[in-house]
Amino acid sequence: MTNFAGRPYAVFDIDGTLYRWQFFHELVQELTLVNVFPSDVFHNVNDQWNLWRSGTINFDDYEQSIVATLEKYLPEIPVPVYLATCEKVIAQSKHKTYHYTRSLIQQLKKENYVILAISGSQQELLDIFGPHYGFDIVIGAIYERDGDRFTGKMTRRTVGRKAEILADLIKKHGLIDEGSLAIGDGDGDAAILELVERPIAFNPAEGLFERAKRDGWSIVIERKNIAYRLEKDHNALVLAETIVY
Repeated sequence: MTNFAGRPYAVFDIDGTLYRWQFFHELVQELTLVNVFPSDVFHNVNDQWNLWRSGTINFDDYEQSIVATLEKYLPEIPVPVYLATCEKVIAQSKHKTYHYTRSLIQQLKKENYVILAISGSQQELLDIFGPHYGFDIVIGAIYERDGDRFTGKMTRRTVGRKAEILADLIKKHGLIDEGSLAIGDGDGDAAILELVERPIAFNPAEGLFERAKRDGWSIVIERKNIAYRLEKDHNALVLAETIVY
C-alpha cells in the first residue's frame, strides 16, 4: 500500500463533477443493449430521463429510478457479463469530462496532493475510470457477490456516507487537513465540502448552491469551454475569474 501520510488531499465527486453525466444511466443503458435486462427496462428509465429534462420530475426522483432499476435486476446479471459491461461503458465514455475538474486534478497532482474519489457509482466502474485520471484512491458502491452472481444486497453504500468515508480515509492514510480541497455538484456533497479548507461547488444543484452562497464557498460554473468562478462579496456573488479552455 502506498504511503500517503503527511500529504494534503483533494476529494472529488465523479458523476456531474468530473464525468459529464451519470455512470448509473449509461450502465443500465448498456446492460439493456446487450440483452441482460428486459427490453422495456431502459425505455422506462429513458421515460424518467425525459420527465426530468422536461421539468416534470426533479433530478433526485430520476436518479432514484435508475438506482432502483439496477438493484432490482442486478441478481439476474452474471458477474463476468457485468464486469465486461463496465469495461465497455468506461471505454466509450471516459473522455466525457469537464475541463475545470480535469485540469484541477492535474494541477493538484503537481502539488503532491493525494487525489480521492468518493462516488455513488459502482466500484467496478471507478476501478477502471479512476486510474485514467490519476486518482490515488477511489471509493464507490459495492454489491455483494455469491460466486458469479450478485445477491442484490449492497455491502458498501456511499450515498449519505461521504463525510464518514472521508474521515476514515484521512485517519487510515495519515492525510493532513491543511490545504484540503473538496469539489462536488450535489446536495449530498455538502457534507464533505464543509470539512475542508477549500470547498468548491461545481455546477451545483439548488441546495448546494444555496449552501455555498451562504457559507462563502467557491462556486464554479462550466459552460462549453469556459469556467466561471464566483465568490461571495458581502451579500452578493461576483465573478472572480473566467477560465477559457
